Amino acid sequence: PAVRALNGASVTIDKNTILDNNGQRNRNTLSSMQTNVVCVGGIGTSTVNIALDNVTSYRLTGNTWIFSCSDNSCIAKATFNCEPAQPRSPPQIYSSKISINNSDQQTEVTINGKFLEPCMRRLVLEIHEKDKVDVRVTQEFGYESSSASANWINSVKLIIQIPSSLLKDLNTKSIWEVSAYEYGNRELASWTSTKPTEIGIRRTILVVIIVVPIVVIIAIIIFFIIAIICLNNKDNKQSDLHHKKNEETEMNIQIISLNRADASPRSFRRVGVPEQNPPSIAKLHGVTRGGSGT
Repeated sequence: PAVRALNGASVTIDKNTILDNNGQRNRNTLSSMQTNVVCVGGIGTSTVNIALDNVTSYRLTGNTWIFSCSDNSCIAKATFNCEPAQPRSPPQIYSSKISINNSDQQTEVTINGKFLEPCMRRLVLEIHEKDKVDVRVTQEFGYESSSASANWINSVKLIIQIPSSLLKDLNTKSIWEVSAYEYGNRELASWTSTKPTEIGIRRTILVVIIVVPIVVIIAIIIFFIIAIICLNNKDNKQSDLHHKKNEETEMNIQIISLNRADASPRSFRRVGVPEQNPPSIAKLHGVTRGGSGT
């Protein structure tokens, strides 16, 4: 921090003093918080009076942070234009961007605005389709760990990673409304409209791309197999019919041959060997009688 007070110290920063500090803290127990002044306490009561007129972080983001632990004795006062500074302002959202990565099933939500610090409070990310508030996605996050992975670039930019499965009931072709507000103060939320962008191929589409060609190829193979079987059956039937006709023809020829063989001897006897009548007895008798008459 720019100012650290302890053991009953009294610190005053007037409006003519430039406090060039962005409020960011790193590599210590307060790294999740933005602080300009830390009042440690210790022996006695420490006092901090700070004018925000020339504090860099206040001019850039509208925020100045004074931190003291609950078990320390510390009095802190802040003014702006000689007026008492207002309590922490609710988050204000100016713009947002949603990027859905279908490859790793993660969605990145980028929010630009003011007063986005999570210091000692819970914030709620809410996303819903425009004019369809009944179907909405909410995700809580704060300075403590949560299911949402939040990355505070600074007090005016916030990036949140959430599972894409949370957005399954929203239409990605529609306009979405996005906000980040203090838990319990939804009525103070400011909203931005954005259309989500998708990166990579969805798993369902990927499955369709892979499965459909395989199914088509299998169907074509089955069709050809069935066609070949049908052709073979047709050829076999035609061959059986042809053999049957040949057998019937051969049988008819044999029957005709037998009939001709049976009829040939009788015809030969009738034509070739005519029958002879026996000698007439009357003629013989006539000759005898004639002979005796002479």
